[in-house]
Amino acid sequence: MITRELFTRGLASLILVSSCRTGLADQVSMSDWVIERSNLSHAVEEGQSVAVVNPYGDIRARSGDDGEIAVYAVIQRHRDDNRGIPEITFAKDNDKLTVGVAYPGPAGMTLPERFAKRRTDIAVFVPPTLELTLKTQDGRAESKGHKEHLVVQTRAGRIIAATKGTIEARTDSGSIKVEFRNRTWNGASTLESKSGDISVFLMSDPSVSAVIDTAGTITTDYSIDIEHTPGSSRKIARAEIGSAQHELNISSAAGAVRLGRVFDMVPATLPPAESKTGNETDG
Repeated sequence: MITRELFTRGLASLILVSSCRTGLADQVSMSDWVIERSNLSHAVEEGQSVAVVNPYGDIRARSGDDGEIAVYAVIQRHRDDNRGIPEITFAKDNDKLTVGVAYPGPAGMTLPERFAKRRTDIAVFVPPTLELTLKTQDGRAESKGHKEHLVVQTRAGRIIAATKGTIEARTDSGSIKVEFRNRTWNGASTLESKSGDISVFLMSDPSVSAVIDTAGTITTDYSIDIEHTPGSSRKIARAEIGSAQHELNISSAAGAVRLGRVFDMVPATLPPAESKTGNETDG
């Protein structure tokens, strides 16, 4: 089992990987950058909804303890940037608690070019039975183990979710991958990307009515009916799976769509060892 400590250590390693992928290593020496950590918690009431907003990096949400939100931040800043680390904020508005990331100084201030790769990635542990919203810009937004309604929004960041509840996932150019860990759920789920690919995986024996609207390719493990739009690559596919009780809407203007299965994992069993008698010997 992965502990919170190991999980957040891995988060720090991912920051370094992200830096290399964005070309930081080619622009400045990695020794010019400092990795810092911050963690804190906040009480949350039963019935509250929770929103986590981070325009400066990734969000990774996991199931946490009832009555508490725990936030672990990993901050990457340039050595010459002496304005301090960002603050993790908590703001309550009626029945909604918003977790945010706020850098010192006025919003929208111009940064020296060598500071431009600064980022803050956060891991947040949230009670799984509260409604949850995750918002990033270009950072990845990920949730695993949630049971209630989940809303995820990004501009270009990738969306990844494994959920037992309903989900609304929307992104401009990011990709979406969702695993439904329940065979049935209450309410409709919607997945939308303007240009990114969308992959959806269902448990065995689901009860889903799926509608796919895309100009990209469609790949599926299920029987579907496809209606093509004359003079256009756009098409609408419909799949009635099982008793088709639960609505699933998938839309990507240009991306490919995959509707597949999550196969149940069956533990491997070894045959019983044969007893040896007499002069039988190994090999």
